[in-house]
Amino acid sequence: MKSFLKKSALKETIAGLIVLICFVSLFVFVYNRKQIKPEATNFQLYARFNKVDGIKEGAIVQLSGIPVGYVTDMVLDPFYRVILTLSFNKPMNLPTDTAALIETNGLVGAKFIELVPGGEEENLKNGGTLGYTQDVLLIDDLLNHVLEFMRKRKGEIPNQIAEGVEK
Repeated sequence: MKSFLKKSALKETIAGLIVLICFVSLFVFVYNRKQIKPEATNFQLYARFNKVDGIKEGAIVQLSGIPVGYVTDMVLDPFYRVILTLSFNKPMNLPTDTAALIETNGLVGAKFIELVPGGEEENLKNGGTLGYTQDVLLIDDLLNHVLEFMRKRKGEIPNQIAEGVEK
């Protein structure tokens, strides 16, 4: 009986160590992956936003759903707007009226920058600034707008019903 208990305890200890090693390995992998800085610096563009909640250095820049670059720097201008540096491995032939939008992968997924080319003939040059940007849409802000709209409409609905009854 003691022999059985010793073997069982040894098996449980080994299984526990294997699980612990797996968790530590996963943590190290995730930590190191987040620390990787993209080396996409051959071509840079700048974009100015009011709000960039969820965007971090290393965030992906996409064009038509395909990753083409990364956010490599974030700074505040004197008017407290955020200037993002978008870096690319190769020159991008983007029209001067290209827009930069902050998008979310799914409902609560990672944020990224989506470039939407315009129709101008002239292209942005290295170091150019995107003139059109759209800030991140926060779910909290959206819900507050919906609630405010509903509060305003709350008084109108009984009045519309009363007007319908009088007719």
